Amino acid sequence: MQKRLPTELFIHLSTFVITLFVRLCILSKSLWQNAFVPTSLVDVAHSYIRYQNIITAQGKIIQEQEAAAAAAAAARANSSSSSPSYDGGGAGKGGSIASDYAAGGGKNPGASTGVSGSSVVSYAMQFVGNPYVWGGNSLTNGVDCSGFVHEVYAHFGISTPRYSQAFKSVGQAVSFDNIQPGDVVVYPGHVAIYAGGGVIVEAQSTKAGITANRSVQCHTILAIRRLV
Repeated sequence: MQKRLPTELFIHLSTFVITLFVRLCILSKSLWQNAFVPTSLVDVAHSYIRYQNIITAQGKIIQEQEAAAAAAAAARANSSSSSPSYDGGGAGKGGSIASDYAAGGGKNPGASTGVSGSSVVSYAMQFVGNPYVWGGNSLTNGVDCSGFVHEVYAHFGISTPRYSQAFKSVGQAVSFDNIQPGDVVVYPGHVAIYAGGGVIVEAQSTKAGITANRSVQCHTILAIRRLV
């Protein structure tokens, strides 16, 4: 594969060649009184000088643009790496269940809002594939884990906290054996909605965005709460 000459080296070489050519033309005109170098050729040489100045200016602009683009890319990378996000690993990583939410326990309240859990899940699933944005509140343009649950339930007129761990005290407690679609599942530093079939729908991480493919037991379950 051929390597391209650096922009700066190309400019210097072009300047040297054109300058040498012009000087030879002018010298020839002076020595031989235009015998071998027509005036038109000297005019062409001057035109080359003007063209070379344009190339030099454009080269500087390109270098500045490349430097600005590199700086912007570095800034975006630093911003992404420093933004808090939940990235709890992929589906299939088994998690434990806190003792209060293990099998049994009799925590299986009836619905009291008139909204079905399946309706909550259906609405939440519309936003799968949208971005994760820490602190965001838009299901379309970007939202974090607690914001996702908050905004989904707000659609049904149900008020919820905006902090993931605060969900441990909302609604009614549900045992793991009695978990149903639409229930809120609280993990350490994370919260999601149970979608049924053993998976959760969630604003997972900056990299993954809003997903519905991880196991409900991807991490230790701290609480399961029913809001509908």
